[in-house]
Amino acid sequence: MAKDCKTCKFRLACLFKKPSIQQCEEYAKEIGFTTFDAEYFWWKCESTGWVNNRGLPYKSWKGIIQTWFKGAIRRGDETGKAGSTFKDKYEANK
Repeated sequence: MAKDCKTCKFRLACLFKKPSIQQCEEYAKEIGFTTFDAEYFWWKCESTGWVNNRGLPYKSWKGIIQTWFKGAIRRGDETGKAGSTFKDKYEANK
């Protein structure tokens, strides 16, 4: 590691290890998020550099998946699929 994680301001994020797509998929199934699109999730996080919308690095990828799952439940999305696309919304409003 290039940084000294003991003095790093974001110590937990400094120690963060990116999961594989398969790890994401397995964890989602473990918590009951059966229709979770692990590949979409992984590439979305990868495209942002594994940081949140405030630019802070993620501390726990499992926590992010749990948040997506709870958001899907709160929206009443029975499929539990987070991150619907414009095409999905367009088709639903036809």
